[in-house]
Amino acid sequence: MFPAGTKRTVHITWSSRAMFVLACSGATIGFKNFWQFPSLVYDYGGGAFLIVYFFCLLLLGLPLLAAEFMVGRLGRDAPDGAFRRTAALVRANRSWWVIGAMAVLGGFLIFSYLSVIAGWTIAVGFRAATGVFAGLTADGVNSVFTLLVKDPEKQVFWYTLFIVSVAVVSARGLRAGPEPAIRVAVPAMFGLMLLLLLYAASSTGFPRAALEAFTPDFGKLSWTGVFAAAGHAFFSLSLGASAMFMYGAYLERDAPLARLTWYVVALDTLAGCATALTVYAVLYAGGVEPATGLALLFQALPLAFDHLPWGQICLTVFLATLIIAAWLSGLALFEPGVMWLVERFHWSRPRAALGCGAV
Repeated sequence: MFPAGTKRTVHITWSSRAMFVLACSGATIGFKNFWQFPSLVYDYGGGAFLIVYFFCLLLLGLPLLAAEFMVGRLGRDAPDGAFRRTAALVRANRSWWVIGAMAVLGGFLIFSYLSVIAGWTIAVGFRAATGVFAGLTADGVNSVFTLLVKDPEKQVFWYTLFIVSVAVVSARGLRAGPEPAIRVAVPAMFGLMLLLLLYAASSTGFPRAALEAFTPDFGKLSWTGVFAAAGHAFFSLSLGASAMFMYGAYLERDAPLARLTWYVVALDTLAGCATALTVYAVLYAGGVEPATGLALLFQALPLAFDHLPWGQICLTVFLATLIIAAWLSGLALFEPGVMWLVERFHWSRPRAALGCGAV
């Protein structure tokens, strides 16, 4: 029971616990699993980094993720309201709602720049599908991406396309919008990741990639690597960005929260390891030097795929997987703002989605 004066405003829940795990997994598997995690694994000693990373997940990731789910489930509201009601429930200072408000704002700001990179991904994916990268040198691949990011009209077009796709789905409400979209998109993403992993496993670069990924080399593991592992354990699970508070608000009262949290963390970790193997197997097989950051996604990998059999198709599949991952993360970061407008100002879902998208 909630204390007097509080009201439970979120009345709908996910149609199943599997749906909840799918939604949360889609939110956690984002860009960092594709361009940051592989670089961290190979730069900081492979298995040595993974050992520290798994420890950080147990120490930081699991308990914090479970706590966010719990606050959302207890509060049954947008993150600021969830903190306020949970604080009232345990007789704590109600100023905790400020943390929830900061989480909504932080998630919305992350969405604003994630949308830029997602727009680039769609644009590069379109170019890959039409064979633009076929036969290009390293300078040619770099030129394609450079011309894209220097063209404001193209950037605005792809950026807007991504935001509109998220806003339209969000405007339909949980049952008609995000839930059916997630039910299709998350299995499709995992299916494409599996196909890419099988493709990478058949390449000449896979044995080297697997050996370097899982063999511990503590000589490469510095304190910088330890802090990087802790940071990735935090950010890979979208902690502090309001999405998990919001998804927790849709969780059933009797759902086994601890078990579901384990499932989400396990899927996110498996996706990161599979992506690391795929990325470096392709780079090694294609004879391309590993890169970091966005250069890995938009310059090194297109060049490496072009040197391999079925490279154009597989590059298109890889970028399609990345687009789905970006869209799922974007939807999770967009929803709390929409939910906040609906709960605080009683706006309709379409109006709230239009408002967030316009901002």
